Amino acid sequence: MEYIDCKSIAQKWKDEIKAHGIKAKFYVLQVGDNPASTAYIKGKIKDAQEVGFECVHVHIPATTREQVYHEVSMKLEELKYSMEADGVILQLPLPFSLTMDDFKDHMNPDKDVDGFLTDSPFAPCTPDGIMQMLNEIGVSAEGALCVIAGRSDIVGKPMARLMTDANATVCLCHSFTDRKQLEELAKKADIFVSAVGKPDFISSSLFKKRAVVIDVGINHTEDRLCGDISIDKTNTKNILITPVPGGVGLLTRAMLMQHILRAYEKYHIWRAI
Repeated sequence: MEYIDCKSIAQKWKDEIKAHGIKAKFYVLQVGDNPASTAYIKGKIKDAQEVGFECVHVHIPATTREQVYHEVSMKLEELKYSMEADGVILQLPLPFSLTMDDFKDHMNPDKDVDGFLTDSPFAPCTPDGIMQMLNEIGVSAEGALCVIAGRSDIVGKPMARLMTDANATVCLCHSFTDRKQLEELAKKADIFVSAVGKPDFISSSLFKKRAVVIDVGINHTEDRLCGDISIDKTNTKNILITPVPGGVGLLTRAMLMQHILRAYEKYHIWRAI
């Protein structure tokens, strides 16, 4: 078993972005004080500084559903066509059961660098990062059996679409998939992507030789931070697997910076003049 060096790959991407010498600017809207959101935004600010971008953190209090909807909508409208904003991120989750769909009419899809809107020119950062990582390590999806566990709108479903576009044979599994069937598919998979969010969801011992296993899960237990894949240290099969932590999360963050660069170059290149 060999771990994929996601840290080096993400750093390579960030170094390439920095080499462009572009001073892109993006906004992150945070509603309320969700600790996980605060931590993710700190990571975005750190990445932006590293590649030479400016990240503007806009904090909106969460008092009532009506107040949140009004203030977020107003800010998104302000940024919609602003030449100062190359990218706009609405940090999830949102309070009061609000979703991205509630604000889609107030967002400019060309600035949706997260890739969450259906008409965004970008794929969501995690599946996009996974596809580019596979290219970096020389793994082709063409003709491969790709099994995906989890059908969320930001990982599982777009991952299936990107794999299909790359001519893989795709099996998208979910909570209604029979467990035995899932395990049989895992044994046959050339590429297995787990985005379930459950510790020890599936054992690394199931996968065949030369399988590529991508662990998207980030789970907090009482004593550790772990992914979905239970690592069987006695397994001597020659498989490639992403680590947790230090794996897909780093690729996702670096891919966001790449999306911001592309948004700048495509829509706001005049700022470089």
